[in-house]
Amino acid sequence: MSVAHQYFLDVILPLPLERIFTYAITKAEADFIKPGVRVSVPFGKNKIYTSIALKLHAEAPTAYEVKSIHSILDKSPIVNEYQIQLWQWISEYYMASLGDVLRAALPSALILESETVVGVASEEGLKNINLTDEQFLVFEALQQQSRLKVQEIQAIVNKKNILPILTPLLEAKVLTTTQNLIEKFKPKLVRCICISDTYNCSEAMSKLEAQLKRSNKLKSIVLTYFSIATNGKKVTVADLKRLSNASSTQIKTLIDRGVFRDYFIEVDRLKFENTKTSKAFDLSKAQSEAFAAINHSLDTKAVCLFHGVTSSGKTEIYIKKIESILKQGKQV
Repeated sequence: MSVAHQYFLDVILPLPLERIFTYAITKAEADFIKPGVRVSVPFGKNKIYTSIALKLHAEAPTAYEVKSIHSILDKSPIVNEYQIQLWQWISEYYMASLGDVLRAALPSALILESETVVGVASEEGLKNINLTDEQFLVFEALQQQSRLKVQEIQAIVNKKNILPILTPLLEAKVLTTTQNLIEKFKPKLVRCICISDTYNCSEAMSKLEAQLKRSNKLKSIVLTYFSIATNGKKVTVADLKRLSNASSTQIKTLIDRGVFRDYFIEVDRLKFENTKTSKAFDLSKAQSEAFAAINHSLDTKAVCLFHGVTSSGKTEIYIKKIESILKQGKQV
């Protein structure tokens, strides 16, 4: 049975999302929450994020089923309305999501989330705080293991929402947080092939030729390999298959028989072999006059305003000016 909600809250999530998400709140929460307060909210199947309250209203979202917030983390706003307005301006001007701006603007300790790793910062702060049973369990666990993920702490205290448990410890500087960074870059690997050491001599080649005498196709593949592998050139499996009209199964047969050995090399995803180097150019008469006028203006002033319509040749003049400055040993 669904519950009809009357109060809703728009929040900024610390995620690169193009939209603002709305959550349901109670009347008591609506009376307490002010824009700029941190609110822990569920997102996805099992993730919890610290968000910033943006706007309270009474309009339910229609594109998705609304969820309720987990808890309110602050008694008063940690971000004022002018800061939020600045974030919105940065988001629009630099075409970045509000979530990206939020993550850049706030310290990581203030935006605790499921991917956060928690560790002990100092035990001095324990003198000024009375630990709850759950906080004591977390601290004891960190004595045994220097770092714990948020998911591991959730299992220790048997609670999904642990932000209210950790926040006082973070504010007292008993705990510290870091973010797990996932390496998303994967190098591009190309499968290459070479003749095995067993057949890497003239005597062995005669033996190999006799071994492949009954299989003209395999013999043709080997001969194609030697025609490609000149001057130590690396032979890729793709090139060998294409030039010899071979199948993957036939290449694998030669590898299984010990004739070939395959290996991988890392290659650059961006290829610049065919990039043409721009040639030197001469300025037109109008460009030369403008170039001379700019130089004359900059002899007496620090700033020169250069106006020209689109495609009038301003870029070539910029390049010539940059060249002249670099030749003087200066920087641009």
